[in-house]
Amino acid sequence: MSKFPVLAVLCYFLALGSLATDRLHGADLLVPSQFATIQTAIEAAEPLDQILVEPGIYVENINFLGLDITVTAIEGPELTVIDGTAMTRGPDEGSTVVISSGESPLAILQGFTIRGGSGKVITDSTGTFSRGGGILISGSSPSLINCLVKDNQAQMGAGLHASESPAMSVLDLTFRNNSGLEGAGAYFQNIDTVVLNQCTFQMNNAQTAGGALTFDSISMAQVESGIFLDNGALIGGALDSKLSVVQLNNCEFSGNDATLIGGAIAFYQSLATVSDSTIRNNVSGHGAGIGIDGGSVDISRCILADNFATSHGGGIAATLNQTSVNLSHVTLANNQAIQGSSGVYFPQPSPGAANSTLLASHSILWNPGGLELVLPTLASTDFCDVEGGYSGVANLDADPLFSDPMTGDYSLAQNSPCIDSGSSTAIPDPDGTLPDIGAIWHDQRPDPATDLVCALTDPCTNTYTLTWGLENPADAVVISLGDDPGNLVPITSLPGDATSFSWILNTPGTPTVCVEPIANGMSPEEGPSCCLLTVSAIPGPIPISGFTCVVDDGDCATFLNWTNGQQYSSLQLLLNGVEHSLLDGENTSAIVFIIPNTLTTVTLVATTPCGAVLPPVSCEGYCDVPVELFMRGDSNADGNLTLPDVVFSLDAIFGLVVSPCPDAQDTNDDGVLDISDPLTLLLYLFGNLPAPPAPGVTCGEDPVATEEDLLDCPGSPGCP
Repeated sequence: MSKFPVLAVLCYFLALGSLATDRLHGADLLVPSQFATIQTAIEAAEPLDQILVEPGIYVENINFLGLDITVTAIEGPELTVIDGTAMTRGPDEGSTVVISSGESPLAILQGFTIRGGSGKVITDSTGTFSRGGGILISGSSPSLINCLVKDNQAQMGAGLHASESPAMSVLDLTFRNNSGLEGAGAYFQNIDTVVLNQCTFQMNNAQTAGGALTFDSISMAQVESGIFLDNGALIGGALDSKLSVVQLNNCEFSGNDATLIGGAIAFYQSLATVSDSTIRNNVSGHGAGIGIDGGSVDISRCILADNFATSHGGGIAATLNQTSVNLSHVTLANNQAIQGSSGVYFPQPSPGAANSTLLASHSILWNPGGLELVLPTLASTDFCDVEGGYSGVANLDADPLFSDPMTGDYSLAQNSPCIDSGSSTAIPDPDGTLPDIGAIWHDQRPDPATDLVCALTDPCTNTYTLTWGLENPADAVVISLGDDPGNLVPITSLPGDATSFSWILNTPGTPTVCVEPIANGMSPEEGPSCCLLTVSAIPGPIPISGFTCVVDDGDCATFLNWTNGQQYSSLQLLLNGVEHSLLDGENTSAIVFIIPNTLTTVTLVATTPCGAVLPPVSCEGYCDVPVELFMRGDSNADGNLTLPDVVFSLDAIFGLVVSPCPDAQDTNDDGVLDISDPLTLLLYLFGNLPAPPAPGVTCGEDPVATEEDLLDCPGSPGCP
């Protein structure tokens, strides 16, 4: 089918867009801050002006008046409504929006909810009907973008009616709950080219045909990525096409209902192409999925499943008019029809009329509980899987083994007999294998590795570790490495369920490493999963520098300072070769207390994170503390041992005086000042007891210091 009409209208739009960019930008008109209503802003506008509408409900009926302007709801359809119930442009003007004075694609309506319209009564060759409840377009080619058209009524095109236009572009519109006689969501009539992209039709209802959408005498109608849910009519529960050329691509039809024919789609004398679409759970009397009355319909890469016909044709049905149907890579599955023709049904033609024909290739017809093909003449089939078997070339009669039909997943399970069962002369599947039978080809390429993490896990040996995830096990996992991402060299092949790998890199640089699952000799469609490494040479150990010792003679505190050459795991301090303390490897200073009047060597030994013990660094410290001289028992420090010393000691015990030399007051040298000290002195003076402990009755220093003896003597005045 030629796409020239679509290309022509696209070129038309682009040319107009280029013209607009070459002209000066129009003014911005603000509603309601500058203009109370949208219509008063339109009446004040010039071509290329932009009307910016704040959120709110605008109860009015608007007309573009032939102006190529942009009318935009700033915050979108959720917050901005045009309500046409009031008929503000007169009792005969029930359409909420009218664009009917030759406007071009530069006339843009975007971002509104459009509701409450009742249409305008127009008489033409089809009769006298109210048309365009929500939007009425005639002889114009506006651009409609991102609008919600809902709750409108009119006999023809309750949501939107467009006719006699050279081209129409509709992007991202939703038609919901509109009702009328025909084409309840949208009705397009006598138009050269119509392009609907990413539009949704939901819960619209027509009394006759086209519950959601009607194409009537359209030279080229293209619907891309359309969604049709829960619409209803007598004919064509979702879509009715008559005397038109139609292309449907990547569309979804579900829950639609037609009393007579075409639960989802009805084609009357149309030239139609349906591709990459899903038609499920629709209901009709005849042709629950697609109903056809004359014309030619090509269906490719589509799923028609779980549809229900109250008479004939659970999947597809034709009427008495001659019809040509071509199925290529189609899955018709689990459809039902009360009168038994669960797959495809063509009736016997009228006497003298030609038979309808069916050509099926690489398709699955698996509708248990009914007949797959009820036709007046034998269908031409090849490389099909038909329940119960069917005459043709290389047909199968085997359960196709869908992945999960209960949830609507009609892809092929890994062990399906339909995989690689297509013709060797046909176009291969995208994975390069023989074509599969059915709508969804089974990708035999493995899934790519996910969540790849590349980390240096051991800097001491330059060991790098890769970890990744696998959606499904492969036959093998190949690890590749190289400086040029386009020319990597495999370094190992791992089992297909491996999710980690470690190895050592000794050459500095920035290599790329890739993980690539391999299955059936094929790589993932996305290619390998890669990361860039930064490899550095393993540094040699760097010792400590600038190690210094500064001694405070007052208390023998020694302040140590140094500079770390690198990160260390630990630092060991030694005093005169004896382990003193273990420091954190990040420390650069410490304090130790050395023995007074003794030369002390302070040594610092560093250990690197890799376990290397570095050469020690040392410094020496000496604390020069004056010798304390006193006479044992000379508590009053007068240089004599006499009875006044006993009295002074007693006064000191009871807090009356303070001894200038507590170590001298400790007559019995037990480290405690108590009543035993004056008693010991009395017994020495008058009881012939031995002299007090060293230094005794002459001036000297305490030769023995114990942990219990915490008494000191800053210097006794009696011992100069």
